[in-house]
Amino acid sequence: MFCNYCGKPNPDVAAFCRECGKPITRPRQPPHGTIDPVPVAEVPAAAAAPAAPSPPTAVETAPAAGRSRSIRPILALVVVAVMAVLLAGGWVVLRGGRERTLKGHSSYISSVVFSPDGRMLASGSDDGTVKLWDATSGQWLRTFALWHQSDWVAFSPDGGTIASTSSLSEGVVLVDLASGRRIRTLSGHGGYVGDPKFSLDGRRIAFSTSDTAGNPTLRVFDVASGTETGAWPGYWGVCAFILDGRSSIIWTRSHAIVQVDMATGSQMRELTGPVSGEVHNTECSRDGQRAAVVMGTGSTIAVWNTAGGEPIRTITESAPVRGIAFSPDARVLATASEDHLVKLWDLTSGAKLLELSGHADNVNVVGFSPDGMSLASGDSDALIRLWAVPRK
Repeated sequence: MFCNYCGKPNPDVAAFCRECGKPITRPRQPPHGTIDPVPVAEVPAAAAAPAAPSPPTAVETAPAAGRSRSIRPILALVVVAVMAVLLAGGWVVLRGGRERTLKGHSSYISSVVFSPDGRMLASGSDDGTVKLWDATSGQWLRTFALWHQSDWVAFSPDGGTIASTSSLSEGVVLVDLASGRRIRTLSGHGGYVGDPKFSLDGRRIAFSTSDTAGNPTLRVFDVASGTETGAWPGYWGVCAFILDGRSSIIWTRSHAIVQVDMATGSQMRELTGPVSGEVHNTECSRDGQRAAVVMGTGSTIAVWNTAGGEPIRTITESAPVRGIAFSPDARVLATASEDHLVKLWDLTSGAKLLELSGHADNVNVVGFSPDGMSLASGDSDALIRLWAVPRK
């Protein structure tokens, strides 16, 4: 199989190009939406269904003591049945707090993101759809067929709009969630389209594109009118609008990590420190105070304090990392990697807190819920998992 971006040969089972790291298109099947049922503990036969009623008999005339002795076995059976039901119910409640597997996409998962209120999860996939799920139960809610390949998904700050991009030169589409109607499509860029980011007030949206020669450009649009308000060559990978609502962390074609004025495109500062080799991915914390970068061979992650521009932590993974996400309080970093694991890292000590296993293929993306109590991850086997995050 050959990469549809750089043309390099890859194994037939590869979902991402080993040369340039971009997704490889694979055959697709019709989308659907289901969720694995939560297992229910087996209940003893006596608790599962009541015994068949006995045929009518003559009224007993035995003494009271005899009736008491005859009732004891029945009472014991009732107690056992009630205990079995309670134990089974308690087991189900405990089991419900563990991970859930969401099925419905027919190709690899390229994006997972929670809505601002934490009630929904949106997922993008190579199958060309964006799916909405109930973030508590994992129940499939709705499917939007938007592109030939939906790579990235983002919610507007008010949760009323989603933006979805297709890296196959198709652009960015904005969808109203209440009506399911397409608001508009931002297209005509002619090359790769990256991860979209809304400004904090929801009025602007920014993303990077490239031309057929691979030259990147940072673009900013007005959401209400669809008018492009800025286009600045040389910038890749928008991380997030920082709390001032004006600047963002960007990585450049030369793989430098810089803070850029989103109104003018001018560079404000460069984050100095352990940048080595190619930059693969960037992510910012919700408050914009920290930025993380996957670099080099894909197994090294550098974390910066954006206010001062100094590095605060370097994490070395055991396998190439495809996705990263900060917890809402920016104290924990989640990584999705090619060893089929999701890992949680303490950014104060650098220690690995937890490994979450269950994926059977490369994990591509990961994201925290707004309250930090849930984590979503998506893999190359078209599956999404919802995890309960233990408290420290």
